[in-house]
Amino acid sequence: MDRPASFVGSAFLALLVVLLGAGVASVSLGLWRGQRWSRSPALVWQALQASVAVPALGPRPQIGVPLLVAAVLVVVGAFTPGVVEEPPDGRTPLDGD
Repeated sequence: MDRPASFVGSAFLALLVVLLGAGVASVSLGLWRGQRWSRSPALVWQALQASVAVPALGPRPQIGVPLLVAAVLVVVGAFTPGVVEEPPDGRTPLDGD
């Protein structure tokens, strides 16, 4: 196993991946709760995911197809009535009684 060229660079990359994962988790929780703010970052992420998936369809369809299918499903799900329409009382589906 090769050693990283720079410890600082590796640590920064690891931190960036953790922060990106936390952001994606926050957006997915927002979509689950039906919060409208989460739609824009979800659509941006799915556009980035699709831009990776489409070139992979040729040489590696086993990677490109699942990425593209997931992107399409999330985009469709982001426009479901539970996310698009705000309830009259302002409560989300996961709010307790």
